[in-house]
Amino acid sequence: RCPDVTFRVSQQVGHGGSDITVYTEPGETNASSKNTFVMYENIFLGVPASSPFADRESVRLEEVSEEGFISLAGSKSLRAMCDNFCSTAGFTPRVIFESDNPYTVKNMIASGMGVGFWPRFSWGSIESGDVRLIPVSYPECSRSVIVEKTDNRTSGTVDRFYEYLVQKMTELKTKQ
Repeated sequence: RCPDVTFRVSQQVGHGGSDITVYTEPGETNASSKNTFVMYENIFLGVPASSPFADRESVRLEEVSEEGFISLAGSKSLRAMCDNFCSTAGFTPRVIFESDNPYTVKNMIASGMGVGFWPRFSWGSIESGDVRLIPVSYPECSRSVIVEKTDNRTSGTVDRFYEYLVQKMTELKTKQ
């Protein structure tokens, strides 16, 4: 619809000059302006269906401190956030496999290799019966996904794309 529009995707924190920025912060964050949309997201513990934790309603993170963790690579912001959750629970995760690809992490958990963190909305639902998502009762494992539109760079196209992102994220949250 808009052939003159370009996108730049960057995982650099604080990378300016964008019309719309999507980023995450630990815990619950409130919208700071009318041009900010925030979606609160729980981060579950994904365990193989064969795990002794699979039938639990919830788990305290320290209970899995001896498990092998399947994690995103250390350069990802989600990895740093999840390492911090473990630190709050009093341990450093024993990472037995890491990848820069969330689908690989999901598949390794499903194959029974270990446990790992699973953002509820961002990573979607479980594709097989091989993984069970368990809420973490302590510490709070959550983040805010924030979509922010720059006030001084608005155009009709930017406004429409911002509204599209907000609508899709709202639909995603409603479906889950």
